Amino acid sequence: MSRTPSVRVLLTRLRLRAQALSLITCMLPLYALAELSHAVRGTYWDQLELYVDRLDDRCAVAEEACVRAGDEPWVVRVGHVTDRVTDVVCQMVWRDR
Repeated sequence: MSRTPSVRVLLTRLRLRAQALSLITCMLPLYALAELSHAVRGTYWDQLELYVDRLDDRCAVAEEACVRAGDEPWVVRVGHVTDRVTDVVCQMVWRDR
């Protein structure tokens, strides 16, 4: 007989997913802006890079919390999607170089 997770566990997973997704959706446009800025100016926008790094650290913490809550397959799926998005950004920005 399979045991289904309790409502409390499901709500915890949902909350952790929401935290991770909110951080990711905040970080990805800033990452794209940083890449575009670097491509245009030829130098990094230091303040933006620091902010993106801090968001990335917070994303990693949120993803680790999801894994600890038993949601590792979800973290892997979201990781693949964000990898594809960042690959597209890099290809668009650096294709003529």
